Amino acid sequence: MDVRRCHVSPIHSRQSGRREVRHFKHRIIKHIKKFATIDHCLFIVEGKLQVELQGSSGVNELHDGETVVISAGQSFKLDFASAFVKFFSVENGRGIETLIQDSGKPFEGMVLPDKAGELDSAALARVAKEINATIE
Repeated sequence: MDVRRCHVSPIHSRQSGRREVRHFKHRIIKHIKKFATIDHCLFIVEGKLQVELQGSSGVNELHDGETVVISAGQSFKLDFASAFVKFFSVENGRGIETLIQDSGKPFEGMVLPDKAGELDSAALARVAKEINATIE
């Protein structure tokens, strides 16, 4: 019997300063290329998310209530197109949510900081290798 785990994760951006949104997206989200064995379904709850799929004619901008399905092995890039974006990522295994969570560290405060911490590039590379993701 083939039983697969399904991950459902909310992913947020917020703009305390435009620089912080850029820091997050340029470090992880915007440069994700491909998950070899994991399908993703992204459902936009709030805001605008730009999605660029390999082989498509350009960037698609998704709005509240819209969905995109990204098949395993499909290269893609994401970009936040509004100050606040919230989307759900449904994955059939360890995908984008695992990459973000496992390459970071637990936040111990009660209120989100105005400035994002530095990304540990070595941790990102390690997690990407573990989950068979290619990042550019």
